[in-house]
Amino acid sequence: MTQHPTATDAVSPGGSLGAAVAARPWAAAVWLLAGVYLFRLIHLIWLSPWELVGDEAYYWVQSQHLALSYVEKGPMLAWMIALCDWAFGSSEWAVRLPVWASSLAAAYVAGRVTLSLTMGNQRAALLAVVLFILTPAFSANAQICTQDGVLILVILLLAWAGLALVRRWESRESTWTAWLVFYAIIGLGMLLKQSVPVLMTGVVAYAWVRRKNLPWQWGTLLGQQVAGLLVVLLVMSPVIIDEARTGWPMVAHTLGHLGMGGDQVNRVNSGNPALWLANSLGSLIGAVGPAMIALMVWASWRAAKSQTDRPSRWPGELWLICLAWPSTLFFVLLSLKKPIVPSWPLPHVAPLIPLVACLLAELLPRRRNTTVSHDTTPQRTAEPSPKTIRHAQTLWGITLWYGAVGSLLLMFPTSLTHLPFVGKTLDTKVFSRMHQSRDLAENVHRDAEAVKLELGEQPIIVANHYMTASLLSFYLPPRYTVTAAAGFVSDRLSNFDRWDSTRINNPAFHGKPLLLVGEKAKTWNGGLIFDSLTQRPTGNFLGLNYQGPRNSRIDQRRNGDSD
Repeated sequence: MTQHPTATDAVSPGGSLGAAVAARPWAAAVWLLAGVYLFRLIHLIWLSPWELVGDEAYYWVQSQHLALSYVEKGPMLAWMIALCDWAFGSSEWAVRLPVWASSLAAAYVAGRVTLSLTMGNQRAALLAVVLFILTPAFSANAQICTQDGVLILVILLLAWAGLALVRRWESRESTWTAWLVFYAIIGLGMLLKQSVPVLMTGVVAYAWVRRKNLPWQWGTLLGQQVAGLLVVLLVMSPVIIDEARTGWPMVAHTLGHLGMGGDQVNRVNSGNPALWLANSLGSLIGAVGPAMIALMVWASWRAAKSQTDRPSRWPGELWLICLAWPSTLFFVLLSLKKPIVPSWPLPHVAPLIPLVACLLAELLPRRRNTTVSHDTTPQRTAEPSPKTIRHAQTLWGITLWYGAVGSLLLMFPTSLTHLPFVGKTLDTKVFSRMHQSRDLAENVHRDAEAVKLELGEQPIIVANHYMTASLLSFYLPPRYTVTAAAGFVSDRLSNFDRWDSTRINNPAFHGKPLLLVGEKAKTWNGGLIFDSLTQRPTGNFLGLNYQGPRNSRIDQRRNGDSD
């Protein structure tokens, strides 16, 4: 029989730090979170070498144009950035503060979910916090401000709320409040990212697997789903209002991402589906860590295998499995249809962290005569074999090293320039690009000032892509008008095309000089009308007496035709 220490086990006075941690693991987890995230905040403010990437700058631009929703995504992240911008000013670290705070909250919730799953196993909760901190995908999403950083928190909140829901459902208690809380979190997720409904596959999968054990009071259940849907619609009402008012651009964008036309109608995804799939799987394994992926699979399989040994814990374990794997698999399979953004599946594996923590808490050696758990869940009757313990220790060790090294390299990537033989090459060809947005902005700034001296009028700066326009908006002085003409020269329409102050087809821009960044003269002339177009010594183009986009291109974009 496995010996299960209790809360009465003591730590001798003057014991080591390890003994103190083992005595109060959850307190240690909280202190660990405080220390790690304080260091990460210091890093964001003073030490980070990273300029904003295009997506981050785009969300910042959205935060400068507050709205009920936006073309591609819901408004939550833009609202969060706007709040930080108001409080701390327009800086790189303020843009990233929302994902730093979300990551801190997500790590805490991962620990709380583990405590709830195990009925109080603090050692497992501490391991969950450590695993979350050391997963490179989650570390990256604490430093780079995208929707995924906040989505990880939303998914873990769903895991926590769903755990309470399935337990009440299984025990035939009232589930009205649990369902409404669950759907309210879904609604919050819809303010963030429209892929959140994919997580409902977890509910369906759980209900199917446990169909013989669940009470099916169809009238009550149907009423709860209708009420839940109303809660979702109420929470995400800003998005619905904005979509109805602007012609449902987010719906079109989502359909395009799913390979169902939308804003990518008639666009052909050239390439090999096998390579798309390999890229999706490779990115997932690399970002989460090969050992961590192995632990996630092992923990899921072991939980399913031992469900009869621990019937009280199995529903909770099954819920986490159902929440994580079907939605992750959805994005992996989508890569057989079209290339996907490699980061899409990453947040969906977060509910597996508590399962891995429980597995490691059972298999890793523990200190004797220390408090490790208040878990009253019946343990397995069989001792794990020495081979099983060795496998767990090996995977745990690899996970620690992979996560620690990966996280540090994400924070201090330029340390690689000190490597022998390849350091100088990396510095020249890779890390020199870390400042290319500032360099581009300086180039455009000098060019714009020269044009102003020549013409006596400040030009409107137009980029060939919305991300380039966003980076220029952030790094240029605020007196410039910056916009993107991607919808008429190279790509789809963006939020720049919906704001009067930036839309390239605004009649107020007619007659103005445009400083054009990126693309070739033929491309600019093919989409926009000028009296003349000349190339500057900087490589930018100057268009004089702008007359608007070409009507043929406007018609093509409205009809969804390709170039």
